[in-house]
Amino acid sequence: MLSKSSVYMSEDIVFKFQLGLILPKLRDNVGEALSKIVSELVDSVNAGRVGDDPPIGMDEVKQLIMQDIEIFLDNEILPSIEQKSANTDGESDTAPADEEGTTNEEGES
Repeated sequence: MLSKSSVYMSEDIVFKFQLGLILPKLRDNVGEALSKIVSELVDSVNAGRVGDDPPIGMDEVKQLIMQDIEIFLDNEILPSIEQKSANTDGESDTAPADEEGTTNEEGES
């Protein structure tokens, strides 16, 4: 049986992935686009202010964007990654036949 420590990566390794792999890729690939989205959000909310309403706070903006990113990941990104991972985990050298009349790896039609 695997120990709990062998199943999960250490926090140190996760932190190194964040700093060395994930954050730089996010900065390079989505940083500018996300900055534009956040700016548009702030501009839209502030344009709808009435009277002496204060501008939207950055904590509120951050909370809203984080919720949207979580929804986006859950609905758009993670399902396809999960499906690819499941397909790779169960994949064999010979895939079952897709067309009628051909045989799958067990020799069945």
